[in-house]
Amino acid sequence: MPLRHLVSGHVMGEDSRVVAEEAVKLEELLIKNRVEVLWSGHLHYSDDYEIGGLRTMLVGALTRARAR
Repeated sequence: MPLRHLVSGHVMGEDSRVVAEEAVKLEELLIKNRVEVLWSGHLHYSDDYEIGGLRTMLVGALTRARAR
C-alpha cells in the first residue's frame, strides 16, 4: 500500500493507528536517507505523484474491479 496518497484514503495504516504511525516513521526515514522513488501497489489504478519530497510510483492492477 502507498504510505500516502493525494486523494485516496487507501494508504498504509488506514485501519490501524499503530500502522499509520509506522508509515509516518518509515516515510521520514526514506526522506532522510534520500530515497528518490517509492514503488507501491494495492490500489487498482496507476499513478505517479510526489508528497514531501518522496516520489511514489503506484502500479495498478489490470482491472479496476476488486476481487471479493
